[in-house]
Amino acid sequence: MKRRIGAITIGQSPRVDIIDDICPLLPESLEIIQKGVLDGMTSKELEAIAPSGTSDADGPILVSRLSNGKSVVMGEKKILPIIQNLIYSLEKEDVSLILMLCTGTFPNTLKSKVPILYPQKVLYNIVPLIAKRIGVVSPSPKQITETKKRWGKIVSSVDAKASNPYEGGPNLEEIGKAFSNKDIDICVLDCIGYTQKMKQRLETASGKPVILPRTLIARLLSELFE
Repeated sequence: MKRRIGAITIGQSPRVDIIDDICPLLPESLEIIQKGVLDGMTSKELEAIAPSGTSDADGPILVSRLSNGKSVVMGEKKILPIIQNLIYSLEKEDVSLILMLCTGTFPNTLKSKVPILYPQKVLYNIVPLIAKRIGVVSPSPKQITETKKRWGKIVSSVDAKASNPYEGGPNLEEIGKAFSNKDIDICVLDCIGYTQKMKQRLETASGKPVILPRTLIARLLSELFE
């Protein structure tokens, strides 16, 4: 009998771009049920969750993917009620665990009867164990200040750059070259949207080890459900 886990993307489901990368790392007995924050949203509804420019009202800026492959930007606080409803929905489908397909930092106010696996919490606990000086890549230039602030609390040095994974990570080689000339221990691709190919490109350009959230989480799930 297959074990079920829920997967919530802050974009539109199904996230075939992610699942195709992680499925080879997961046990065949695991069934993934996907739900998306932006599923069924109209253009006006998408505009309503876009950041207004006030961090107190919007929370951290998040970037995700529509089913047509385009990226979309939103304020975290604006989508929290939707995420909570998706959690309730997945609970009714008898999932053993819920995976957030996002590396954002979500508040502890979200309620769930089953464990929720947040990739960012995994990253925050693993990265400081192996590195003190890191290079971080986020999707949007608007996230750089927040990225430096968040990671600066747990490591001694942060160099942050931006490259949108939903546009193919066009400047990853340039970023890698910049990281190669700095005193950096490892690089972190701080978005679930980055692919294994993008990781390889950054590794080649930087000469540094690179942590990819989607495969890191897949290996953790394999350990839990093998």
